[in-house]
Amino acid sequence: MWTFHQSITRRLALAGCAALASSAAMPQELNAQGLFEIQLDPASTWGEGALQRRGFRKQYRGALEGEAVGEMLSAGHPRQGEAGYVALEVFRGRLHGRSGAFAVAQLGLLSQGLPELRAPILPGSGQGELLGIAGELRIRAEGGAHYYELIARLP
Repeated sequence: MWTFHQSITRRLALAGCAALASSAAMPQELNAQGLFEIQLDPASTWGEGALQRRGFRKQYRGALEGEAVGEMLSAGHPRQGEAGYVALEVFRGRLHGRSGAFAVAQLGLLSQGLPELRAPILPGSGQGELLGIAGELRIRAEGGAHYYELIARLP
């Protein structure tokens, strides 16, 4: 026959197991910040004026360590404060010591001189130890240097 104490103890133990199971299934945050250098590939550039295409390579340093290769299409007139671009880049390297790869899609807009950038990690693009990665890449240029902040989760 169960006593009140045994019943409460059992319920608490079951609740604790459920909490542990749900915390084990919670995504792991893998945020990173650092610098990157970008190199445009003149051989892959075409177009002038309002429509251009460019290939590029990026070297990431910090908790995100590795190289990305990408393609960018741009349109508009940035000097007049009206333009936009789309880009896809594939990163290969390490994030907090985990080896793998993932892809990022970028949409950059410049409207009335005000910039807006969105750069999500593409669902299903994670490979290796970065399989299942989700999140976004934030980019800023300041004083001639490029900075990134990666807000990422792994299952």
